[in-house]
Amino acid sequence: MGYDRPVSCLRAVLAAAALTRSRRSAPGARRRGCPHAALATASVLVLTGLPGLAGVTAAEAQLRAGAAAVDITPELCDDAAPDDEPQQFDAARGCFRWVHLGGFSPYVPFRDDSRLAAGIHDPIWARALALEDASGDTVVILAADLPGLGRKHTGPVRRRVAGTHGIPAEHVVLHSTHTHSAPDGSGYWSTLMRGHNARYTRQLREWLYAAVRDALAAMQPATLRTATTTHPSCLDRATGAAKSDPDCRLPAINNEIDDPRAGYDRFLIQRDLRDPIVRNTRIVAAELTAEATGETIATLVNWHNHPDTLGSANRLISSDYPHYLREYLERTRGGIAVFVAGTVGNQMSGLRSTPVPLWDESGRRAFETSPEEVRRPVLVTDGWEKIRSTGYEIAHAAGRALDAAVPVPAPRVAVATARFETPVDNVIHLLGTWSVWHHDVEPEERLRYRWPDCWGLLGCVQGEVSLIEIGDLSILTAPGEIDPAYALGRPESVADYGTAWGTWRFPAMAGVDHLMPGRHHAFIGSAQDYLSYLMPLSDNTGWWNFDHPNHYEEWVTIGRRFGEDVRRAWLHLLAERARRGPAAAR
Repeated sequence: MGYDRPVSCLRAVLAAAALTRSRRSAPGARRRGCPHAALATASVLVLTGLPGLAGVTAAEAQLRAGAAAVDITPELCDDAAPDDEPQQFDAARGCFRWVHLGGFSPYVPFRDDSRLAAGIHDPIWARALALEDASGDTVVILAADLPGLGRKHTGPVRRRVAGTHGIPAEHVVLHSTHTHSAPDGSGYWSTLMRGHNARYTRQLREWLYAAVRDALAAMQPATLRTATTTHPSCLDRATGAAKSDPDCRLPAINNEIDDPRAGYDRFLIQRDLRDPIVRNTRIVAAELTAEATGETIATLVNWHNHPDTLGSANRLISSDYPHYLREYLERTRGGIAVFVAGTVGNQMSGLRSTPVPLWDESGRRAFETSPEEVRRPVLVTDGWEKIRSTGYEIAHAAGRALDAAVPVPAPRVAVATARFETPVDNVIHLLGTWSVWHHDVEPEERLRYRWPDCWGLLGCVQGEVSLIEIGDLSILTAPGEIDPAYALGRPESVADYGTAWGTWRFPAMAGVDHLMPGRHHAFIGSAQDYLSYLMPLSDNTGWWNFDHPNHYEEWVTIGRRFGEDVRRAWLHLLAERARRGPAAAR
């Protein structure tokens, strides 16, 4: 294919003398792994893994950490092409003749515009971070560069980890970064594909398990540092200077931003494509360094943009900006970088030519001086330069914040999990995602049917959320794309959509961020499953109103109540945490 690709896994097995780092080899070489109580309405909640309260001394509280990365890029044949006429997989050569890229549109046979890969820009990965505290409580966080990762795949992998390593399945978090330039790992984009992408996903399960296994095997005594920061997120309308929240002056409704009388600032790096505008520009980072050598084991970064920067026109396999974010951190800090996407719902994105400060390949930001003698960043609005610049910008901010962080004393690990059932009542899923629910699904992941709330064609799907505490860092997970308002809240606002649609009132919402324990608060979406968008019931315009100016999520979300069911489960976890008082995690 004429490209270079890293083929050795990024090993986190730190000997006392050195850290094995990633390297590149000749094109075409490959290597995969390395040694190294009830809620209201239809929600049925089950809590597991509530942490104990017993404290330990600093001397006793030795954290151990390990990380691993496994390449999950599909092997393309030398003559692979964006042509779905031949059989997809060449068994004789062990490679794919063509691969469909999920994230935007599903695969549809006989369409000329299907998103079939024309090559590989950068490899995609399953990257795992394993942490164990002095009491033996363990959590594993894995991020896979996939549009989605369905429960029918994560469930068997988590049970296998539990059976082999003795770790509760609830303590194994399998997350998809939601890149829009990779094969489907959920089923939503491959229902109409012959075999439903099973050739890839069967191997994917092995790769996911290998990443978890290798991270656990690599654990060693470690020091934890945590940090929260932000990034430039708007351009001053008058001067063009970059500013950060909360100094950005933006409207609540998208159609107001260009009103010259208001003088609103312009979006930078991140924009909210759906009303009302609620952005989350928080960057939360954690760094684990080896006690024996001081070398970096892993860096975990949580941020909140869709990895869809090039749009649907891209035909190259890629992890999007997470590739460059991780590359920057590994080049400047060492170890293995793990990126987890957070509140990307509401279409938090860099699409529609949203500008980004330009970073060159060496990792330097470019500046210019305006006619008014204001120093401002050079901006890029499209292409791979934009993807690189987005990744470098977020990685640089995370790195600077970690440089100022101090070790967390006696960090503890605690995981509490809640399960709920939510109806699958969206017409697109009733008609077009059969394979998600019925192909290669084990009993534990099958749909639930009960009267009266789970009695439709597809009944209910089981969802799962967790509250994870790692020292002074707390993380909430959800099995879909989280609207930032669920996390941070929002004020009341009203949109005017003209004579055709009239006005729409968006009521104020209280987020859960202020209820979370610890100093640093992160959110991981698309964890354990991919069920699409979480959206408030008050905002739902109806899936059938395709021409409504504030319509899209309604068409693809799993059901009208999904977001509210996740929120109730979160609140239940947080209330239980508050009732029990401060846990040993601190």
